[in-house]
Amino acid sequence: MRAYDAVLLPVSFEDKLRNLSQLNVATKMSECVASGTVTMVVAPADAAMVNLLEPTGAAYIVCDPTTAALSDAVTKVRQPLIRQRILMAAQRLVAAQLSTAHMRSKWHAALVPLTLAK
Repeated sequence: MRAYDAVLLPVSFEDKLRNLSQLNVATKMSECVASGTVTMVVAPADAAMVNLLEPTGAAYIVCDPTTAALSDAVTKVRQPLIRQRILMAAQRLVAAQLSTAHMRSKWHAALVPLTLAK
């Protein structure tokens, strides 16, 4: 995957699916972000994955589904400085919030009080 220009995470722009795009995060998102290549999210600006990833800089976000915007995005994700910036941010996000160790600590913190209450 590291030879790819990007891994694409598409999200529907259809109004009838808006409730899903605003709430759902793809189960493969963390794997894409951790893949070692740029993750490109093509989604409405109010999509859950945009809200999660945009502030971190860990993915290239495209909120305009036009051919011109998508073509421009592909050109930009091929630029070494942009790729480096995104990949460094992705690495930080994976280590801080998406790693199995981080998630294990979250589950542990949630379950320990339940086991102590018994």
